Amino acid sequence: MKPIALSACAAFFAVAEPAFSQESDESSSSGDEFSEAVDQHFDSQIKKKIRQNLTERLLDEIANEKLNEITKKIPGIIANNTPAGKVISILSGGAKMAFTISPAGPGSDMSGSCASSEGELFQYFSDRFGGPGMAANNAVISLANQGTTDVISKDPFKYLIRDSEFCEKLSAWKNPAPTLSNAARYLVQQHIHQGCEGRSGSFSEQGITITDLDGDGRDDLILSDEWIECEGAQQQSKTCGTKVCEAIVYMRRGSTLDRVTSFNGTGIEVGHGERPTVSFLQHDLSNFKFGWDGNQFRQR
Repeated sequence: MKPIALSACAAFFAVAEPAFSQESDESSSSGDEFSEAVDQHFDSQIKKKIRQNLTERLLDEIANEKLNEITKKIPGIIANNTPAGKVISILSGGAKMAFTISPAGPGSDMSGSCASSEGELFQYFSDRFGGPGMAANNAVISLANQGTTDVISKDPFKYLIRDSEFCEKLSAWKNPAPTLSNAARYLVQQHIHQGCEGRSGSFSEQGITITDLDGDGRDDLILSDEWIECEGAQQQSKTCGTKVCEAIVYMRRGSTLDRVTSFNGTGIEVGHGERPTVSFLQHDLSNFKFGWDGNQFRQR
């Protein structure tokens, strides 16, 4: 199969009005049938197999005139020739995702790139622009890919996106900043004040863990000072050593967050489920794990 690459600003994803939405009664009936065919197609047991074969055939036939013949046989797939290149549109749940294929330019810059699955992109646009099927001109973004194909994974379908601004927005959507209670916000500021010795600073959200640690249904808090950045020459918190920094665990007790324990470590990870395991690397880079036993934290 001849590899196909996307050029800079040569592709886009968009949430748009369904292509089968018409105004006349006759067209509406036809559109309903097409919509139903699309839903049945994408919900079928052989969805993955069809899509894999379809993608391979589209990429293989992209340079010739057989595209329209192929896409006419597959509900939910539309191909059009435009001055910018060949546009492939995929309909799913009333939303449309389209990408334009054209020859890639040499030496494409890969900085600011990110990868996302097809499902994530549909959900992102749906959440951001008011739901599938909503007309949203602002939903169009530039994409590019320096490689052999825009599809870098088939299970699930995954696309490489070279648009730093979009990648930042997508990352923020995937990893929303934690919502801090007044008590948590106060503790964050106290950590910055003490760690920076009164100077201004910031606390990255990566160092703020909000989760229920003891299974009482209320959010507890872990603050890791390795994510504090102070203004001035000494940017690291004074609670950090050469390899690890202090982290403090606070438990929700009524309207307050009480300090329960602390440790010196880095690379903190919190597991899932009731009373999750907390793990971190110690000064000698050995792994330490602990969790709530019903009365207190104990090593696991």
